[in-house]
Parts: sequence; structure tokens; C-alpha cells
Amino acid sequence: MEKFILILSAAVCLLTAVFQAEGSDDVKKPIFFMKLADLTPDSPELAEYPDSVREGIRFLKEADLENLPLGTTKIDGDRVFANVMEIETHVAGEEVSESHKRYYDIHCVIRGQEMEACIPYSAGLPVKVPYNKDEDYALYTPAAMPFWADGSDFPTKIKVSAKELTIFAPGDVHATAVCPEKPEKIFKVVVKCRAAE
Repeated sequence: MEKFILILSAAVCLLTAVFQAEGSDDVKKPIFFMKLADLTPDSPELAEYPDSVREGIRFLKEADLENLPLGTTKIDGDRVFANVMEIETHVAGEEVSESHKRYYDIHCVIRGQEMEACIPYSAGLPVKVPYNKDEDYALYTPAAMPFWADGSDFPTKIKVSAKELTIFAPGDVHATAVCPEKPEKIFKVVVKCRAAE
């Protein structure tokens, strides 16, 4: 019996080590996701983010989101600004992913809902448009995120509804505007927050 317990304990330790190693894989890092109502610029969840992100959250808390004009709204010059858009969601497999090096993105849905996904940058991702330094983006083909249709609860894809937000850091390859069910027009704002230099 003692031998059985010893073998069982060793197996549990081994499985725990494997699980922890898998959990530390950057590909499985969950998306930062919260309801706007549950977040303030001083929320402890934002402690690791630069001041520009907290300023972006302050803007979202104070702005009349339903009546934001389409286009760019300056908040703090080119350090923090908002891009307000009305877009049509599309089915999975048509999305173009993007990443940035200088800016965090705060995506806040105002009306409608969309699926979003995120994976860390890696050199092997299929590039559609190489990094544009002036515009701070690179684009990736749909093959970068092949897990949309597998039905799993992959921790880096999430449904975002009205007054909910996600934050993507520089280096996060992210796809948005994928429809959860059928294409629809959504109204959203993306607050661009420059990373600390």
C-alpha cells in the first residue's frame, strides 16, 4: 500500500509540474477583460500598466460613449487618443490580426458584440503586411489564429459585449470584429495608449 501511495504521489507531482509548465505558456495567457463599470483608473488590475492606459480608462469612464463622433478624438496628443468606429463583424477565418510595438490598445464595445482573440507575437506567424514603423502596426493572415472554429474555450478568445473592454499590450497579436453568431454592425472605440519609454 505504501508503494502505491508513493507512486500515486509521484504521478500527481509530475502531472502538476506538466500542468504548471503548460499554464505558463504565453500562448495560453488570458486576455485582459473587464466590464467598464467595474474598472477605474486606480483599479489594482491596472497597477502593471503605464499611466497612459489609466488615462485611457479615465477617458472611457468620463466620455459620453454613445455620442462619440466617428474618427479620431485626441485625449493627450499622440500619447493617448481614441479611434471611434462603426464596423461590420465578419465570420471567423476572414479576420486580419494586428500587433503594435509602441501602443497599448483598449478595445471597448459601445453597441453590439464581437469575438476577440490574442496570441503573443512569434517570428513564425504568417505576415500579411510587415511592421510599419510610422503607423505602428503589422498585419497577419487568418492562418495566424486557426482555433476559431474548434469550439474549445481557448483562454485567448472571448466574446465582448456592450460596455466591456479588453486591453492588448505591445507584442500581443490580436484579432477583433469576429461575429459570435452572425455578422452585425457594431459601434466601438479603440483607445491608443503609448507604452512607457
